[in-house]
Amino acid sequence: PPPPPPRGGAGRGADVFSIITAAGEVGSGTVLASTAKHFAKRLPSGRSGCCAVGDHVFGLGAGAAPGEGAFTGATLVMRDQTGRMLPLETRDRHVEETVREAIAAVDERGTPRYGSVVVHMVVGSKTGHVMPSEACLERLVAEHGDLVVPVVDACQGRLGDDDVRGFLDRGYLVLFTGSKFFGGPPFSGACFMADRVAQELDRRLTPFDAKQVLRESRLKEYVVAALISDDLPNLRSLLPQRPLNYGALMRWTMALHGMEQFFSDIPSAERVSLMRGWSKAVRGMVEDSANAGLVRLLDDTPEAGPEERGAALSTIVSFHCFCDRGKPGAEADTMTMDELRYVQYLMASDLVELFPQLNLPQLAGKRCFMGQPVDLVPESPSRPGVASHVLRVAASAPTVVRMCSHGLHTC
Repeated sequence: PPPPPPRGGAGRGADVFSIITAAGEVGSGTVLASTAKHFAKRLPSGRSGCCAVGDHVFGLGAGAAPGEGAFTGATLVMRDQTGRMLPLETRDRHVEETVREAIAAVDERGTPRYGSVVVHMVVGSKTGHVMPSEACLERLVAEHGDLVVPVVDACQGRLGDDDVRGFLDRGYLVLFTGSKFFGGPPFSGACFMADRVAQELDRRLTPFDAKQVLRESRLKEYVVAALISDDLPNLRSLLPQRPLNYGALMRWTMALHGMEQFFSDIPSAERVSLMRGWSKAVRGMVEDSANAGLVRLLDDTPEAGPEERGAALSTIVSFHCFCDRGKPGAEADTMTMDELRYVQYLMASDLVELFPQLNLPQLAGKRCFMGQPVDLVPESPSRPGVASHVLRVAASAPTVVRMCSHGLHTC
């Protein structure tokens, strides 16, 4: 069959505009990857030195004329300048306005520049929030049709058991990983798409020009044909056949084991109860410790939405840390990102072994693994006295499985 007509109709340019939401609360390489740029010096193929961070995977970018296939984008934050969460309506409005501006953008000839506007809905930021809302994404698709490409960043994995299926049934692409909530090995990720989306993608790779772009790209440094579905024969034919990358398959298989234990071995109602109970208990512990003036819970309103997804997102507990620097008459002040990284390192260390001269109690030898610190206001300089950094603790699916077997008190 011939390739489908251009998204958004004829007469539009070929540029792609990518809207990355929850900036600062997604992976550090998200912005570069979402605009088709290399985000690391060493590529998944194992090669290094052939590309620089920020180079274009498809060779189209700063050097391409507007409308000729460049990848550009915008980042949208979910908090104000003090780190406080913006209202849901405000977050949605910012996304909708950015989409409309991209659709209205024209090149020097007056031709609409963008042929696709990719909207990333983050379901589970680093502090457990969603941007934009599902309702917002549905409105954008209803208003602009296939000009909007909806992508769900579900890489946290904190979802209900039917969420991925529901997103696919609406025609959304879903990015997923088994290495966070499900406790699988690093780099155990996947991209899911509905049948009709896969069929459209494969048909768009039929023309010679489209195939040539892929042949000349660096995409082959990231993925081989064996990792692509048989439902995408054109894409498979344009990628290397070797190596088979058994490592990626084994990592994904191990992650699937964690998913199966969580979803198949524990009834949904019990999963929700265990996650809510753990979150309530941990928050209570932080609040009890707040009397010393050295920790304080992040004051965020929990996410609304489906019950199990909300319970799963609530298992990310974020809190501010303060340091008593020993100055007479001075209160404990906020800790910097570097200080929080050091706290995270110390918590994951055997302090008895690390500092034998201190004669620490044996409890200090216990390793406690915490989430990386998060800068709540990444695009603005920290202001004195404003607590804009947090540390995080989170429950994983293996933790929930263990609670189911041995009780909440064991975790």
